[in-house]
Amino acid sequence: MKIYFSWTILGCLFIFIGIDIWKNNGGKLHYSYVSSGGGVILIIFGIFMVYHSRAKKKQFPGKYYKCLNCGNIHPSNEISELKCPECKGEIENLKGFFRRNPDKR
Repeated sequence: MKIYFSWTILGCLFIFIGIDIWKNNGGKLHYSYVSSGGGVILIIFGIFMVYHSRAKKKQFPGKYYKCLNCGNIHPSNEISELKCPECKGEIENLKGFFRRNPDKR
């Protein structure tokens, strides 16, 4: 979670620096001259970083469950009535599963 927030902040920083360089038709960035095209590249890179941080966050559906009978792992959107969709066996939340069941590693 924290890494996604840092990517968002860093992306916004690139966007703001890029806008500043682009508006001033170039400028200095750490003792080197950057043209206005470099500012546009920084803006595009910043947008990519912000988008990437938001897209990664949405990729995972949330909770996962492990079947105690067949051992398969299923996301919460596949589970109904707290039974395994394949074998109808008992399932358990995957978070902390191996701490609760060290023999099943």
